[in-house]
Amino acid sequence: MKITNISRRFLRNLRSKLELDPDFILKSSREQPNVMAPLEALPIEMVWKIASFLDSGHDFIAFHQSCSHVLQCTTPHQVIWRREFLKKYDSPDRGQNRASNSELYKLYRLRNHYLKPTIDFAKIGEREARRKILTVQHLIFLILDSITDERGLSFNIHFLRHYCKRSNFLTTLFNASITARFLNNNDRSVTAMVDPVNSNRFLFPYCVLASVLFPFTLSGHDNISSQSQSASHNRLRWPNTGFAIFPESQRMMYSNEASVPLWRNSNRLQVTALWLMHATVFWRYHLVTDQPTTLYNSYNDLPRVQRIRCWDKQLVHLAKALPIGKDWLGIYSSLRPTDYANLQRSGWDGVVEDHFPLDAQGLPEILRYHFTWISDRQQVYWPTRFQQAVPRACNSTYEMTAQHFKVEGRRRRGTPNFEARGWLSLLPAQAQIEGWQRFVMVNFERNQFGNVVLDNSFAHEGIVLPGGKVVLGRYWNIFDDQGNGQRCYPFILWNGDILTFPSKT
Repeated sequence: MKITNISRRFLRNLRSKLELDPDFILKSSREQPNVMAPLEALPIEMVWKIASFLDSGHDFIAFHQSCSHVLQCTTPHQVIWRREFLKKYDSPDRGQNRASNSELYKLYRLRNHYLKPTIDFAKIGEREARRKILTVQHLIFLILDSITDERGLSFNIHFLRHYCKRSNFLTTLFNASITARFLNNNDRSVTAMVDPVNSNRFLFPYCVLASVLFPFTLSGHDNISSQSQSASHNRLRWPNTGFAIFPESQRMMYSNEASVPLWRNSNRLQVTALWLMHATVFWRYHLVTDQPTTLYNSYNDLPRVQRIRCWDKQLVHLAKALPIGKDWLGIYSSLRPTDYANLQRSGWDGVVEDHFPLDAQGLPEILRYHFTWISDRQQVYWPTRFQQAVPRACNSTYEMTAQHFKVEGRRRRGTPNFEARGWLSLLPAQAQIEGWQRFVMVNFERNQFGNVVLDNSFAHEGIVLPGGKVVLGRYWNIFDDQGNGQRCYPFILWNGDILTFPSKT
């Protein structure tokens, strides 16, 4: 439709007023009803054209409510809501299940209301509790609806990344007093709003969601406090900063299976979300805090494509274990025996120094691994001793669909190369989010004759985050009965495959 010069001038003036005051339309319609009179005479196409200039959902909804004529032109049955929705979010349409314009209108309004970065997760009270619960639910729906295009881009993932930077949803995760209130069930408003008997119905999705969004906390991290630490006699003084929860996270990372299990049930199908949350705090601290004893320099020296990233495909229910790539990077942590004993001592509230593998220059080294996925059952190597140390699957249904793999990794001269075998098995959805898998692995060495030697073997058990890009877990000596004995240590792996997307034909 051709736009006249008068209409163009009207659009420019309206847009300039909106830039100066985003609430201009809404306030004008309430305080000066006649000021919007020119809109009453505009055809529907012109109303839609004006709406197309409004970038934010707040402006669009304010314009929608400006006068009765605009309200009628932009009612839910109009296609304009589908267009506005798809400018900001990925399409929720799946095959023949096409959302109506009215459904998109309602969803657009709900997301615009509950996903504002101004919602304060640190506040308590019944109203705040309701908003926190519904915000978590809408963030989960955003994850489930995220779809990447042929270039690997997703509106939902873009929105989630910016939401994590602008809101305090993840910053509260690193605040000791707020997190303690969640974990100790002292936030009575949240407890009452969710379930008076079992407040874990809020805690579980909160922790699961925080772990899924973990990759977003590693980029643009200046908005999340990460004050430095100072050492004194092997004990670190920990200031009251955004990472004040770190001492508890460190203690939990070195706890064994008997005291802090990875799983909430004996069949190993539901993750311990609290352990996952503390794992993200522990590794995030070491990756983003610029200290000589952390991984900050080693991690930031990596090419951007080899750093931790989020899922790049839609998270759907898996029929069988899905291979998670070939080239991986990772790191594992350990402690001095005396530090380990101090950390497990009742009443200990300090922090000890974590130790990582060192390169030839004595700096923390990020290790590289190559995965080979084995489909031929005759090539499976999983002796009884491995099965006793860490069962490949604890459910017959998932065991039949488990995927076997071998891992190889080169080490510097004088150190045996890394070699391991393991299994990947399915996990059901956690907090409605699909795509979780269980990771088990046992490494071993070979003697001069090529025979397997188990003297220095370690069992690994971990949780693959949705999308198959990150594994968080713990490891222990193979002769330590399923991690219930002396010592367990944390590890992290992340995928380093180069992303490739099909070109348009």
